[in-house]
Amino acid sequence: MKVNNILNIINVIILTFISPSLLAASNGVLELKGVIPLINQISVETQPLAQNIDIPNGTEGTIAVATEISNNRDGYNIQIYSYNGGQLVHQLNSSYKVSYQLSYANGSFFVPGTSSNPTQVKNISVLNELTTSTSNINIKTIPNNNTVSGNYNDTIVITITAN
Repeated sequence: MKVNNILNIINVIILTFISPSLLAASNGVLELKGVIPLINQISVETQPLAQNIDIPNGTEGTIAVATEISNNRDGYNIQIYSYNGGQLVHQLNSSYKVSYQLSYANGSFFVPGTSSNPTQVKNISVLNELTTSTSNINIKTIPNNNTVSGNYNDTIVITITAN
């Protein structure tokens, strides 16, 4: 037991006189972390034509401009659907309808799908940075003088989702 006490005293003396810098490591490690949150946003700016569709004479033109913002490296897609499946419906009698077609980003005209079966109108497969893109939404109706007077409407929903 005396030998252990003597060894402990010798260790304390040695450690007291040894420089603390001799006991320090030659390098240190610092781990840095950060997060960039996923951004997938779309905003739609309605154009005047959207509220002034000329049903009797037919209409073709821009009804809105969509602004898409994304930073998803795998890209994003845009889908559109209409509450009435691509028909302007009389506000008092839903049996009166006027069909229309849309185009997105100056693509081909199409009949918008429904909420259970939306129409994909754009697919961006790869992004290397935060990207902002604008796309025109156009409408085309065929002249229709064969329906009753009144207000006709539909609601279009445009969604952006990450790939």
